[in-house]
Amino acid sequence: MCEFHNLQDYKRYLRVFSKYKKPLKVPIDKDEFNKIITFIDRILYDRNSNYKILMLSLSGSRAAGWARVDSDYDIFGLFAKKDYWNYVFVKRSGIDLKLYELDFFFYYFPKYVSFFVFQNILASPIYIDSEFDYRELASFCKSSSMYPFSDKIHKSDLKLALHAYGKYLARIYFLRERKFSWDVFKINKHYYNFKMLTALKNKQIHHPNDTIFSQKELRLIRNDFKKLKHDLSVLQKESKGDTVDMDQFRNWEQQAKEMYWDNL
Repeated sequence: MCEFHNLQDYKRYLRVFSKYKKPLKVPIDKDEFNKIITFIDRILYDRNSNYKILMLSLSGSRAAGWARVDSDYDIFGLFAKKDYWNYVFVKRSGIDLKLYELDFFFYYFPKYVSFFVFQNILASPIYIDSEFDYRELASFCKSSSMYPFSDKIHKSDLKLALHAYGKYLARIYFLRERKFSWDVFKINKHYYNFKMLTALKNKQIHHPNDTIFSQKELRLIRNDFKKLKHDLSVLQKESKGDTVDMDQFRNWEQQAKEMYWDNL
């Protein structure tokens, strides 16, 4: 089997890497975590054993904090496999898995590599290869990668409303702090304290069948989105001159190819 199959460095979901001082706090039950690891290993190994996992991260409702007991695990990641297609997407057994091969960044960056990709790979890591320079990868995410998204909601769009809050808050947090985070409730408490976000979370977790919004709820949500849209626009204009150093990116690409592609 491949190197990734042997994860002896994990102890109660915490791993201290040689390059990084802080351990990773993985918000996943031990049995579920092992299930995810086995699933990913089988999916990639069945295609070709000659690969290396660079990062795995939790995304979606479980990362953001509004998951129910039966919610899927959304796992994004990055792996190295020379001459492979650009990503692997599998939905099965309560796990939604999307893994990008390095060539996705090499070939499509920056035109088709959006903030969505960076956020999902870097915001809530549960595994990082000790040699992978994820911090330099993160430095290539700029304001220009934030493509427009829809925040239109209707009277029964509970999950869409939550995800819209998450998209706004994650982008605003990144532009303010230059960091990635899925902790939307902490971000909200620090910058806004929107009451409807907490109300929607409680409804999603405890009353998932109660998806119909009242006119008052719709009005409050739309007022929140108006404020968020304004603040995001201001921050994007302020960071408009912040562009990617393509020479730096190509140097990172070359180093990554030499480290991973040439050794597989």
